[in-house]
Amino acid sequence: MMLMFALAAMCLIGVLIAAPYNGRLNIYLGLVATSTMLLPRVVVGSSHLDSFRVGITGSQPRVMTYTVGIIAILLISWTAGNRRLQVWPFLVLSFFLLTWALFVWANTPPLWAGVVHLLTAAGAWIAGGAIAHEVARRGTYGDRAVACWIAGIILIQTVISLLQFVGFPIFDANQLVVADDGIDGRVGGTLGHPSYIGKVCFLAAFFVLPLVASPDRVTRRVSMFAIGVSFIPLILSGGVLMLSPW
Repeated sequence: MMLMFALAAMCLIGVLIAAPYNGRLNIYLGLVATSTMLLPRVVVGSSHLDSFRVGITGSQPRVMTYTVGIIAILLISWTAGNRRLQVWPFLVLSFFLLTWALFVWANTPPLWAGVVHLLTAAGAWIAGGAIAHEVARRGTYGDRAVACWIAGIILIQTVISLLQFVGFPIFDANQLVVADDGIDGRVGGTLGHPSYIGKVCFLAAFFVLPLVASPDRVTRRVSMFAIGVSFIPLILSGGVLMLSPW
């Protein structure tokens, strides 16, 4: 637990240090990268078992670290004068979900957990639009910031995965998830279950793949570095993504 708080504090310091260089963009990217790819944890709600089920609705409504990050991005973007946020789809979805949850569907905790989860996804879509606006506005420096943040998170996950592989008890998956015969000898990075680190690294590498063709040399090299390094935790996780081709 202390290690998790220390890592979160380091990430926060990194965001604050990087913020002056690309303004809001580094704050946005730092919030997204750390809350989704590094420390997706439950802040309020749900059970201990649900704390490390990344991307899966729990048995109770919950607020995750990325939920807080999404809200922070929306508030920062709105207060900074960005009035082009596409909020209408969110309002329509909210009206539909709340109406059906109150008057049509069975009123149960898993139902409200799903409602919160879907509204979080809708909020993430709007926050993604705000981030894309900042990246496009800054041109080459925006692409470089995206590549650097993703490469940095993948590098942290790779170091932690290697430490787990050699037997160092850091973010031990057996202490974070229910006993599972399929996780012995596999690494999970900071995400708990080995299946999660494989998915995150695969998606991160896929996300920076277009930046390999960037006209900026730094962006190209950082993107290629991120893609290459992502294979280390991907392989060590021993997930279906590695076994499926065979």
